[in-house]
Amino acid sequence: MGDYGKNAAIALSALLTAINTWEAFKTYRERAIHERINVNKLFKLERDIRLYMEGNEELKLEDYESYKKLFDQLHEEYTEARNVIDSKNNGSANTKSDEQS
Repeated sequence: MGDYGKNAAIALSALLTAINTWEAFKTYRERAIHERINVNKLFKLERDIRLYMEGNEELKLEDYESYKKLFDQLHEEYTEARNVIDSKNNGSANTKSDEQS
């Protein structure tokens, strides 16, 4: 086998390195896009809260609760989407939040 075995091992190692590098790049890009979308939603929520506070002298508890509900919904959507990305990239259904439970 000699040189053939060594060359095959090097070629296989290079191929695996290239595949792992591509997966890391793809994962980073997908996560970066997801992060940008989430940040934009949070900025919009912040803007809405600031406009509400500037336009109203009496702040109502119901309005606070509705904004809190929107924030919780955004957080839940973010967590679910992140878990989907993680499970898709890891090839399993286990996620960090599942492991912590």
